[in-house]
Amino acid sequence: MLDGQTIVIEDYLEIKPYNREKLFAALKSGKIICGPWYILPDELLISGESHIRNYLKGTEIVAGAGTKMETAYLPDSFGHPAQMPQIVEELRGKLGSLASFTGELRSGERSMLLGGTLSTRMYLKQKNDAVQNRMERYLEPVLAIEKLCGGKWDARGYQDYIRKKILENHPHDSICGCSIDEVHAEMVSRYECVERLENMLIQDAVVRCAYKKEEKQPERRTGLFLFG
Repeated sequence: MLDGQTIVIEDYLEIKPYNREKLFAALKSGKIICGPWYILPDELLISGESHIRNYLKGTEIVAGAGTKMETAYLPDSFGHPAQMPQIVEELRGKLGSLASFTGELRSGERSMLLGGTLSTRMYLKQKNDAVQNRMERYLEPVLAIEKLCGGKWDARGYQDYIRKKILENHPHDSICGCSIDEVHAEMVSRYECVERLENMLIQDAVVRCAYKKEEKQPERRTGLFLFG
């Protein structure tokens, strides 16, 4: 069992691509179980949308590799948000017949929870919040507006790449800031790459929307495009 993740498949095949058939055979036979997630995140430090994209990316990776684990495998010692069962249910995960609890599962009464990681290496949380918000509240909406305006430019490749890079920073020891310095230095590089791409794509999309408006109303030589 690959800890509920599928990113391990990508990592392994980057080093040993010649074992692809052997690996897929083991996955299809059930000797190895993976998924349903792309990475095993800290559930409290990433957005709801990131949880959904994490599941969708995991499903995409495992589609050609065999069957994914149907259980929403989340053995996270950092705690669980109260909304996690709702997210899993909507994603058609199997909740099972376990006992029900109300509220966030963050009490340290019966198990060791690492609550202090919510503030460890705070700059990572701040960068994550910034790139997530820019993606979910600006880039994706403005690209949707462009499509509604008749735009033909296909940004899906960029969007998938950005989402993947954001998710690569969401494994729990990474986003919690409790790994080694080298891991977090690499995270910062990913965030900076994502930030540059997001800003470029937003700027370009706004310009294309403005030109599209001018094409439809050539008599109006000046205009104002507002997005917020």
